[in-house]
Amino acid sequence: MNLLQVLVDNAGNVVSRSELLDQVWGKHSGGDESLSRAISLLRRAFGEVRGGNQYIETVPKRGYRLAADLATVPGTGPETRSASSWPKRLFTSPPGFAMLGATLIIAAIVYLQFNPDQTISGEAIPAKNLASETLSTAAVQKSIAVLPFEDLSSASDQQYFADGLAEEILNALVQFPELRVIGRKSSFTFRDPTLNLGEINSTLAVSHVLTGSLRKQGSRVRITARLVKTQDGSNMWSDNYDGDINDIFDLQEEIARQITKSLGVVLDLSTQQRFVPKLTDNRQAYDLFLQGRVMSRKFGHRNKTKAKELLGQAVSLDPNFAAAWAWLAQANLYLTLTAQSSQIPGLVATAREAVNRSLRLDPKLAMGHYVRTILLDYDLDFAESMASVEKANALNPQQPFLAIRQGNYHAVIGRSKYGSELMEQGLLWDPTDSVGLLNLGTALQAIGQFDRATKLFRRSDDLGFIPAAGQLCILLKTRQLAQEAYNCWTGLSDNFRHRYSPVFQGQQQWLMLGRAAFLDDPLAQQKAAAMLNTYFAEPGSRANTYLLQMYLFVGGPEAFMQTFVSHPYPLNSGAISLIWDDREIHHQLRQHSGFPAFVERIGLLRAWQKYGWPDRCRAQDGTDGSNGQFSCD
Repeated sequence: MNLLQVLVDNAGNVVSRSELLDQVWGKHSGGDESLSRAISLLRRAFGEVRGGNQYIETVPKRGYRLAADLATVPGTGPETRSASSWPKRLFTSPPGFAMLGATLIIAAIVYLQFNPDQTISGEAIPAKNLASETLSTAAVQKSIAVLPFEDLSSASDQQYFADGLAEEILNALVQFPELRVIGRKSSFTFRDPTLNLGEINSTLAVSHVLTGSLRKQGSRVRITARLVKTQDGSNMWSDNYDGDINDIFDLQEEIARQITKSLGVVLDLSTQQRFVPKLTDNRQAYDLFLQGRVMSRKFGHRNKTKAKELLGQAVSLDPNFAAAWAWLAQANLYLTLTAQSSQIPGLVATAREAVNRSLRLDPKLAMGHYVRTILLDYDLDFAESMASVEKANALNPQQPFLAIRQGNYHAVIGRSKYGSELMEQGLLWDPTDSVGLLNLGTALQAIGQFDRATKLFRRSDDLGFIPAAGQLCILLKTRQLAQEAYNCWTGLSDNFRHRYSPVFQGQQQWLMLGRAAFLDDPLAQQKAAAMLNTYFAEPGSRANTYLLQMYLFVGGPEAFMQTFVSHPYPLNSGAISLIWDDREIHHQLRQHSGFPAFVERIGLLRAWQKYGWPDRCRAQDGTDGSNGQFSCD
């Protein structure tokens, strides 16, 4: 109860594990296990299941936050309770449930008094996804997170190789539908070699984790792998593997097969199917590929440039390396976000050539089809983008990253409700995908689930995805909390403000933009629109989702649509996904006389005709919606 008191006192904020240990246990903490056990007991007392985050939210590598809403209840002041026995405020559950009263707190106390030794079992307690849909017990029992392998090489310079080893094993395991395999983003959050099974349990809801290490000396490798039960930390299986780096794919295959055997997956031994593909025969090309893939996942122009260089070297050594071509294409596309405007056409052309090369070499390469969706967005053909991401997901249906992205594309074309359902399913397998959390929050915002969207944006922000902070401000405006939205805007970090720096520089311009977008100040709106008009009229001006969103707010629908078409840029789908909520300016856009021509120009109409009409639009009776024969709310 003291732990609960500290969480209540810091409601809405992340409290680190060290702070909780200091405030609750002091010098007699007994270590992290005391905290993990107490968190588990509180979750059980409140009826929360692992992975649900309805009341107590785990923020990986940071700590815990009280996720429930709070309400002041009369009669709970100091005069009616003893110190540290009662929370100052009582909880309200997430939207759709009734307010929790004093009975819940009493139930928690009674439960903790009479069930002191209860813990959350990875075998017995099913997990819930963000939609609170319950996993079957079997799904929890056959679930695994592949954690980053530790680099034990003498020079400690092979972490990229250790990461690649773990990732390829993970990619092999996702091919088994009977296994629930946590996605890379969430698994690799737990990089600390000192396992905290309580934190892994509460965040990922898995029964097993695979840990391991790599020791590389010249061309020789020694791999240690260990399958651990999260329920009690016991070893289910462990082994050592020695071999030459040329045999790395065979070693990964052997480990993957041993894991499936240990988890009770029945393999068809009559086939010679490999679960770990041999990506290349060129050892040096594979090494460069692993380094380039690591760099491509890091933010910043230098990192992306280095990724392009390394992956370019990999395909030079092995021109038939399909996966390296696909990652090279993505590195070029992401470089467009920070490159000079004159460099963008060349980067896009290089990316197009690379992704086409990858798919010629391997038409079933899911990564190639996914990267192609980004190119098709740039080409303003969202119908084909949908087809390409659908193809990628069909080729690798157990990969949560692709399931989340497919759901997001349904939300992009306006099918927010259906898209959110797909994203929720994907996030069940990859719950700390910060981009996916933001995209799901945007879809839920479009269908009016503001409380859930707020929590998702906060969680995405906690995980380090910078755009989530700005989306929280916009959501406040959508909820007609103008002053709160403006206050939120003025407190955004310099990292976020950098996205607007091509047009709005300095504190005064930033405040002026905030008054225009959030306080509907007419004079500020005129000034902001004029600045955007001037900027986009200049040769070499570049659009991005942030500037386009503000252009819609201050310049109106026509300025937004014209600029979106005249200034295409990779990763522009985010600008379209934001137009489907209930904000008045979005109503104006959807009902604008130019909207039918706009949606036809960018392929939305064809996407609607193929995949279904958006939540806010419908074809006229007896038509397929062509030639503007549709209406939108």
